[in-house]
Amino acid sequence: MYIAIVKTEANRVSKFQEYANALDAQAHVGRVIGSYPAAFVYNNTGNIPLRDLWVQGTVVTVAPVVDPVPTPEEIYDALLQQQRLLKAYILCINDGSIVPGSGMSPAQLKNAIKAKL
Repeated sequence: MYIAIVKTEANRVSKFQEYANALDAQAHVGRVIGSYPAAFVYNNTGNIPLRDLWVQGTVVTVAPVVDPVPTPEEIYDALLQQQRLLKAYILCINDGSIVPGSGMSPAQLKNAIKAKL
């Protein structure tokens, strides 16, 4: 897999096109070089996810993006939100505003639950 890297932002690929061979990728770079003078072709033989490529000029390094670990406060807040949603859902079932199996659309379900929040 060859990637015509056309534009980068904050050292990450932001505009690209994938090609099966180097000739097609190089032809793409040739077409856009006037608008994107830093465009180049990268041979991505390992099929590395683009989000893990760190680009400086035409030097590409594999630098995996690590998703941040949530803090205990973020986990607690997410659990509270899920608890509030579950409580609202149960209230809707109890008062009949949601009847399981009645064929309500997702929008109707959402509106009924939001009304109980």
